[in-house]
Amino acid sequence: MKLCYKKLAFEVPLGLMVWLRRRVRYVRAAGGVVVDADGRVLLIRRLGHWDLPKGHVEAGESLREAALREVAEETGLACQIAFPLPLKTYHIYWLNHRWHLKQTAWFHLLTPLSCPTPTPQGEEGIAEAVWVDEAQWRHRLQHSFGTLRNLSRQWTFSNK
Repeated sequence: MKLCYKKLAFEVPLGLMVWLRRRVRYVRAAGGVVVDADGRVLLIRRLGHWDLPKGHVEAGESLREAALREVAEETGLACQIAFPLPLKTYHIYWLNHRWHLKQTAWFHLLTPLSCPTPTPQGEEGIAEAVWVDEAQWRHRLQHSFGTLRNLSRQWTFSNK
């Protein structure tokens, strides 16, 4: 198996992969960088941290379908995929006495021209869903999770 990040690539020994698979639960997820007609980006505040809408892929669901479903569930917005972003983020966490490695695929999503106000999904710990400009987006994500800081550095609004 070959792992890549930017221009760095290396081979992972098969024995290490077997060891990891026994101890770490792999979770596929998808999310969106949601942009409205005014060029603002959607941020959510989940459990006290600024975040982007995302979540796990359900059985039989594609990454694209999961991204659209998660954004709709977490914000109430029906979006369209403009294009997949050429990056994935990885997050490792401890849950139920086991390590989990979540790989998230990201998509650039667009809202309809007459976009309703986003509605945060309180059951998921989402307290706010707000539209922000580029400067606010970068500032808020600099005080968030490391994976999102990296995403904000790699994404430029000229990618819209």
